[in-house]
Amino acid sequence: MTTATKQTLHDEHNNQHEFWVHEIGVDYKAIGGVYVFARDDGTKWTIIYIGETDSFHRRLNDEVENHHRIDCIRRNKATHILTLAVSDDQKRLDLETSLRHRYDPVCNRQ
Repeated sequence: MTTATKQTLHDEHNNQHEFWVHEIGVDYKAIGGVYVFARDDGTKWTIIYIGETDSFHRRLNDEVENHHRIDCIRRNKATHILTLAVSDDQKRLDLETSLRHRYDPVCNRQ
């Protein structure tokens, strides 16, 4: 049995947010939140892409192969998806934006 772990990310204001760590391919529930594709190299996490959704299940299970940045995410060797449930649409969008400003993920760049 795998033990659930968490990873702390900081937003642009240095507020801490505890994300659940999942290997890619986990079946997600249909709840909204912020998700992060990341790579764990054993000593540090590299943030590859940050997004938000009203349904983890739809976005990360049903639609993941059609994600508009999936090629970039694969090229950058994402190993995990970090998730944080946030039900309020505006809070979810604000957190995603603040995290993107903090980490400037390679696959969020246009």
